Amino acid sequence: MLRSLRTCFLLAASALMAPAASAHPPAELQSYVGARAGQAELGIARLGYVNKIRNYWWHPRDAICVKFTVSQGRYRAIDIVKPSACGIALKALRSGDTSR
Repeated sequence: MLRSLRTCFLLAASALMAPAASAHPPAELQSYVGARAGQAELGIARLGYVNKIRNYWWHPRDAICVKFTVSQGRYRAIDIVKPSACGIALKALRSGDTSR
């Protein structure tokens, strides 16, 4: 019984932490679509994002992970993805320690 309650809690927490499929990336990032990937990185960092894994950027204050799709050296699309794509564990989200 306790195990099934724990499983239900974890599933519910995961669903709440995962962005909606139709979630749009923050408006502040839209201007980077079409920009040269290497040149835009400084601007993205100035907005508070931290480059975690290749084209995945984490915003610790807002606790969101965004993926930049790159084609021919330019950012073509920006999508919000699960925090785990940026290497952020559910445990870190619950504790509020998302600075990593």
